[in-house]
Formats: sequence, C-alpha cells, structure tokens
Amino acid sequence: MKDTPVQSNFFIIGLPRSGTTLLEQMLDAHSKVAVCPEISSGMAFSRILKDDQQIDYQKGLLLLNAFHQWAKSFDDPIKDCLNQLATTESYYPLNANEFYDTLMKLYTTTKNAEIFGEKTPENLFYLPTIKRILPHSKYIVLIRNPMDVLLSMCECLGLALKESVTDRLIFQLAPIVKKGLHELYVKKNLVGQKQIWIHYETLIANPESTLKDLCQFLDITYEQEMMAFQFRKKFVEGATYDRIIHQGLDQPITNARIDRYKQVFTKQQIYWIYLYLLPEIQFLPNKFEPEKVSLPIKKHLKLIYLRLVFALRFQAISEFKKRSHHQIKYQLIKVFGHSFIGKFLTRNLKWDKADWV
Repeated sequence: MKDTPVQSNFFIIGLPRSGTTLLEQMLDAHSKVAVCPEISSGMAFSRILKDDQQIDYQKGLLLLNAFHQWAKSFDDPIKDCLNQLATTESYYPLNANEFYDTLMKLYTTTKNAEIFGEKTPENLFYLPTIKRILPHSKYIVLIRNPMDVLLSMCECLGLALKESVTDRLIFQLAPIVKKGLHELYVKKNLVGQKQIWIHYETLIANPESTLKDLCQFLDITYEQEMMAFQFRKKFVEGATYDRIIHQGLDQPITNARIDRYKQVFTKQQIYWIYLYLLPEIQFLPNKFEPEKVSLPIKKHLKLIYLRLVFALRFQAISEFKKRSHHQIKYQLIKVFGHSFIGKFLTRNLKWDKADWV
C-alpha cells in the first residue's frame, strides 16, 4: 500500500435525499479518489472547536466520537482511521487543518488513492466553519427538485415512524429544505470557492457526461468504472434502516423518482410547500407554478408560524445552545480528568484506548 500524499480534497454537499450518496459511490469508484461516508466534520468542528483553537487529545477524542457516531453504520475504512487517530496521542496537539489533513492522509493511504472527498449533505449548514478551517477545498453541490427532496425525506422519516406521508411530516421537515436553499441561494456561502453545481435530474439523465465534467473539475481522467457504482455501499450488521433507505443504490439508474411528488403530495400540500419555501424557491432553475388552491385555516396558521420561526432564526439559537453544551463539556472533562465526574461525563463516549481497538 503506497503512502501517497493527498493532492486535494473536496466536499459533496446538498440537501439530504438529493442524490449525494449516489454521487459518492460513483466518485469513489475512481482509482484516484477516496470518498468517505458521512462524518459531518462541519458540524463537529463548529460545535466542539472555538475559532483558531488548537486540538489537544481530549478535544480530538470528542471530534473523533462525533465522526464515529455518524459513520458507525457503514462498513468502511474510515472507522479504522478514526481508531488510529484515537489511540495515538503523539498526533496531538494539532490545529483543525492539521487534524483533518491527518485523517485525509490515513484514509487515502488505506484506500490507495490520492484525492480525498467527504460526503455529508449536512455540511451545507456549516460552510463558514469549513471555509475557515479548510480554505482550499473544492465543493460539489448536488441540487434536486426541493419538492422531490421533501417527499423523500418524509418517506424516510415515515419509514422509521411507521407513518405515511402526512402534513405533520411535511411541517417538520420543510424547514430543513428551506434552510438549505437559504444557505445556497440567499446567503451565498460558496461565493469565491472552487465549486461545481450538479443537478440530480441531469446526473440521472446523462450520468457519463456529468461524471466527465466532475472529473475535469477534480483534475482527473474519467474512468468507465465510475458507472459500476452498484453494491459498493456496505453496512454493518444490524444497520437495517440505513440499508433500506439506500437500497436504490444497488439498482440501475432510473428517472422513476423524478417529479414523484406530483403523484404523492396532494394539491393542497404542494401549494402549501410552495408558499412556505418562498422566496428561496424562486432562485432555483426549476420553475414552479403550482395550482392555487384554498388552504384550511389551520394550514394558514401553520404557514405563518413556521415562517416566523424561520425569520427569527430559532434554528440558530438551537445551534448556539448545542455548541455551548459541547464546549462546556470539554472544559469540564479537562478539569475533572479521570475522576468520577470525568468518567460520568464520558460514560457514553469511546474514551479509553481499549474502546477503540
């Protein structure tokens, strides 16, 4: 196994259920590319680190636990790389850039590759942190019709809850879609970054041509093996839910899931979603002209309430609380170490080296 230096890194981002996993598997099939599954590095760095602060062993363990929590369902070498970082104290201290670079080198060496990619759709919500820590990264943005995205999200959550696509699920998940569109089209968090935008519908219709464009963006030569993406995604035993929601990866590419929302959502639901996603939805290349229908008073009130919640940035307040919680927890762990209190704080974490072996 050669110890090849990492030439560059990239992030695959987009809304959940927008085809990022399909693209991950296509790119990972390239001989020079290693795409690790979701570790949500943007979220972990944002919540656990302060600006420009070095990472010591304890903070490193908190980050690695966060990465592992996301990746634990996948049968993938990323977990071996996390184990190695967690059991080697000599790596520390590191700044955030060095920490991520060390992980990239471990992963690409393990997979005999040269270019590192991370596929975490939710990194879309932490772009300012990623840009600060990894300023030379490239970004592949996958865009899909937000109506189909929301439908797929509802179906996945409904599967877990044993519930059909209901208004309740739409009300719960539509804010995630709105926030993602807001990050890309209103806040324009990728301005000035090396980026390429791919439409899910185009990827499905013309996969080989789209992959050739992506290879040019990544400065690599297209390989026909990239089309042999089926059955590459592996899961640990017991990860039944993840296996089910990703089962489409083992099937040939089809356009059967394009515009499915028209057959599943009611006219009232489509019109409500359209009104809620305004003004962000107007920035999209997809042109939506839903039929105007009368909405019950309860749906009007829900529309007003969710718009107000979004405008007042309640999600940002929630994220601030989570970030404060993680940073306070780290300070307490530093103070109490291996005492009873320290062990209580780390009771649900992989903290001792034996936990990682």
